[in-house]
Amino acid sequence: MIQRLESTLAQQIGDASTTANRAAAAATAAGATATAAATAAAALPAELARLREEIARLNRPPTPREALDAFARANSIFFSNGNDFRDPGASRTTLDRLATLLKADPALGLRIVGYTDERGTPVRNSGLAQTRAETVAQELERRNVPRRQLLTLGRPNLDIARDDGPESNNRRVQFEVAFDGELGAR
Repeated sequence: MIQRLESTLAQQIGDASTTANRAAAAATAAGATATAAATAAAALPAELARLREEIARLNRPPTPREALDAFARANSIFFSNGNDFRDPGASRTTLDRLATLLKADPALGLRIVGYTDERGTPVRNSGLAQTRAETVAQELERRNVPRRQLLTLGRPNLDIARDDGPESNNRRVQFEVAFDGELGAR
């Protein structure tokens, strides 16, 4: 698709350049100044080069950090009760893919952030959120992700939707790409 777009752009720029050159020739023949038309025609190859660079940038594979960031924004692991995965198969697939992304660049770090629903006391939920994050970190370690790449956090659900019970989406672990240097020497 990118190649087709590049070909179409090249054809359109070529057509515009030909039209501009003809207009310049007609304007010159009519005694008018062709400076503006010639300038526009001269700028078209530079614009084509700029567009080719942009297409090449869009066509390149994402860096490991970009891939991890996109994955982290699009995926979570959900829990039913305590540390039980709501859907063990989906969780396994998510963890496998996440481990692959983290192992692609050992310099990458990941925050694993656990949450709970509104049931229970704040003290209980804080511990449960941290335990869920630890459970996910341990699963990643089983997949050979070094612990130094992982940071676990339990966060309170202060602005959660009223959504409790075993199917609550508040019972989850989310992922955030760590800042460069955030995890330090661990």
